[in-house]
Amino acid sequence: MDNQFQMILKNKQNLRKELASKPIAEKLWMLESLSERTLALRPESSVTVPNEPWPVPNNWKWRKMGDVATIIGGSTPRTDRPEYFGGDIPWITPSDLSKHTTKTISHGARNISAEGLQNSGASLLPVGTILFSTRAPIGYVAITATQVATNQGFKSFVMKNEVISDYVYYYLQHARKLAVQMANGTTFLELSGKKAAQIPIPVAPLPEQRRIVAEIEKQFSLLEEGVAALQQTTPLRQAVLQKAFTGELVRCG
Repeated sequence: MDNQFQMILKNKQNLRKELASKPIAEKLWMLESLSERTLALRPESSVTVPNEPWPVPNNWKWRKMGDVATIIGGSTPRTDRPEYFGGDIPWITPSDLSKHTTKTISHGARNISAEGLQNSGASLLPVGTILFSTRAPIGYVAITATQVATNQGFKSFVMKNEVISDYVYYYLQHARKLAVQMANGTTFLELSGKKAAQIPIPVAPLPEQRRIVAEIEKQFSLLEEGVAALQQTTPLRQAVLQKAFTGELVRCG
């Protein structure tokens, strides 16, 4: 037992020495990776979501978000280093989306510097990236109108050629309940990168995706013109999204 204890202690000391020699950015990246692994090892509290949650037209294909997008997490630079903040890189947090009503976003309440980006686990995300909040709360969504970075409250989707960003933007609004069901947590729910990659998405042919987006925006515009009260508008918007992602909207619109 004494030998085992000494071995554990020695390994712990060696790990501390190894960490001490690494750059701050790598330490933060390791911390974020450890957080993701810890989240993945939590006791499973999520609901198993079917691979095909509802029927779709025959020419559509059910895929996973990890198949159609590269998934990127965010990070927070050290807040005790003022030189890491106040630069020219927009830095988005879920709080920035709490009252955000437009489809695209180009800035949040704070910016970070190039040095802050370099010394954190954050990434510079390209225009057209889908930001999707995966903790506190799950389900805020926006499309980047410029290059931005995010904190760790997001899993961001950089889309591949199979799916357009606007289509995914509206789909994730519709699929928020699926994402919440897939989340883990006791104190608060959180969706890991692994789980975010498993969100099912019905992929229509590209021309049909564009028609669906155009019809959604047409219907939403009519709703905003004709319905004054938000409590009336919200369920009607959800009804439009329901039709959109079962293939009904462009066939009956």
